[in-house]
Amino acid sequence: MTTTNLIVAKRAVIGYLQDKQATQPALNDVLIHYAYNPKLAEQEYVWGGAARFVRGNAGLAGPYDEQISLELFVDVRAFAAELEAADARGGEIAEVLDGLLSADPKLGNVVPGLVYRSVTSGEIAYGYYDDDSATSSLGLELLLRCHLGSGR
Repeated sequence: MTTTNLIVAKRAVIGYLQDKQATQPALNDVLIHYAYNPKLAEQEYVWGGAARFVRGNAGLAGPYDEQISLELFVDVRAFAAELEAADARGGEIAEVLDGLLSADPKLGNVVPGLVYRSVTSGEIAYGYYDDDSATSSLGLELLLRCHLGSGR
């Protein structure tokens, strides 16, 4: 039995968004990546962050259900004086991403039993740079459920 589907769930979410990106004009110039890589960071950059799981029926013979929380970050780099516009653009990108995931909660059925539930929380943070630019980083927490099959 698999200990957790946490990693395959993260891969599934990021891969699904990458596959569907071309269908959304609002995502034309956005880089979507599995994890943060400063060498790949662009003006508009979406990346997967930390992930956590909680298993239902722990210690009992399966089947098991996991609740998976996955951080997804939407970074928009702009001049520091334009952070309000960067926040708005980050919100627009986040809305498109949530719409894609909500339209196909099984994410193309790449991982049997994996279902996208919703964005459960989020926050905005900022990073400032020496060249008078800044990054608006909208962090979203995604909730997924995954069925892990029969017991041990």
